[in-house]
Amino acid sequence: MARELLPIRLEEDLIRRIDALAARTGQTRTALVERLILVGLGEVEDIVGLLSAPVVGALLAKLVGTERGQKLLAEVIGESVEPAKRSAQREWVANVRKSRRKGGSDGR
Repeated sequence: MARELLPIRLEEDLIRRIDALAARTGQTRTALVERLILVGLGEVEDIVGLLSAPVVGALLAKLVGTERGQKLLAEVIGESVEPAKRSAQREWVANVRKSRRKGGSDGR
């Protein structure tokens, strides 16, 4: 498969975290970032698929798309979600739902 260059800009803190993990796992930065993208992309594709399902999507959007729902979900799975991340998640869910209604596929 042909490989293509994808230049991106990342926060310095994120690059430090990537470099530290690459060093701990013995991978190159490129190999680690590619793996992280593949894992994250798969998760996002799964979420978008669920959000597009008529019943399940509506339930998930209600759960993840509200601050109260996110807090409840975080409590159930035993994780805390930062307020800024909750806001970004709500916005992302709303964009995905809007895109799906318009016939798009990824909420962008």
